[in-house]
Amino acid sequence: MLAGQRRRCPVRLQPFEPGSGRGREFEHLNDSKRVTPRRRAALLPAIFEVADRVAIVVIPAAQVDRDGLDLSNRRALGSALEAVAVAGSPNPVDWFDLEVAGLSAQRVEQGDAKSAAIAPASIVAKETRDQLIRGLDVEYPGYGFAVHKGYITDDQVAAVIEMDGLSPAHRESVQCKAYAAYCPPKPPSSPPACSTYGT
Repeated sequence: MLAGQRRRCPVRLQPFEPGSGRGREFEHLNDSKRVTPRRRAALLPAIFEVADRVAIVVIPAAQVDRDGLDLSNRRALGSALEAVAVAGSPNPVDWFDLEVAGLSAQRVEQGDAKSAAIAPASIVAKETRDQLIRGLDVEYPGYGFAVHKGYITDDQVAAVIEMDGLSPAHRESVQCKAYAAYCPPKPPSSPPACSTYGT
């Protein structure tokens, strides 16, 4: 990902009895990348309606550049865990092993697609971030944010070159050839804050 915030949006759903009719709206719940924009938009209010707790933890692009993607993610997930987790509960988390303030998390690989407890968080993060990106499209016209949503695409690379530089919303630490002319190389003793391509 070349531009925009990272978001961690933990969701704690209220329990409901099987056969109660609740939860029907979650029929299409899945990893946000596997859900159509129309269904994601419909799921968002449904999640807020049945959720016991929701938090939106924002990682600004400048923080990712300064601290690196992994550390930024872990700090944000720690804050997210504190916001919604309950002691003694499994507290499933996508990919990361965490323990914060006595709260432990259960690591689930590809949890967005496998866990009904994690997938709502994926939907909330994607939908609220896309809303932000649409605002960036208005704030920084010419970069095509509404089209590529901040992800690495040929169109965004071309826009960076055509606009002759990065917007304040771009992450300078992402390794991308399109950035070469706009991001001076760091000294050898200072490793790049983030070397993961495309995140």
